[in-house]
Amino acid sequence: TDYSSYNAAICWWMKTRHNWEIDPDWIITAQGLGNAIALSIDIWSEPGDHALIFTPVYHEFKMKLQRAGRTATEAPLKREGDTYVLDFEEAERRLTGKEKLLIWCSPQNPSGRIWTPDELRAVAAFAEKHDLILISDEVHHDFIYENQTFVPMDIAAPEHRDRLVVLTAASKTFNIAGMKTGNFIIPDPK
Repeated sequence: TDYSSYNAAICWWMKTRHNWEIDPDWIITAQGLGNAIALSIDIWSEPGDHALIFTPVYHEFKMKLQRAGRTATEAPLKREGDTYVLDFEEAERRLTGKEKLLIWCSPQNPSGRIWTPDELRAVAAFAEKHDLILISDEVHHDFIYENQTFVPMDIAAPEHRDRLVVLTAASKTFNIAGMKTGNFIIPDPK
């Protein structure tokens, strides 16, 4: 199957909408974002492994991990006023040493929280420090509050491409979830 037109559309959208220049060779398609999350778990971890998730978060992260024979290591986000913030000290306390993945959600689901570039860099650095593959679910990238800007993880932390897998889809943006299309965007060829 020739995906060149599809990949070109993704490249155009990311450049036009998010100022992110991606190479069409970085794109691998999936049958929806849920499928991409499940495949990521299967590809980059083994049964019995753990994955770090910052909660509250999309419930399917934990459920997909459990169905795949993995365990979710939950690190709660802290509430400060009306927003969530990262608590890396608490996340480190909860690590078991069995974690292989950090499954991240940006913008944050369910709150819609837009992470700053500094926060994104800190997440990527945390993943590197603990030798975790960083799976960044960015499916809600086009649903942002007025006067805010979404920054893709790859733009915020390009020095961490060696462990980054970005997941996107047009399903939320264009209300086409039934088409079951999703994307892995993997900048590092290895």
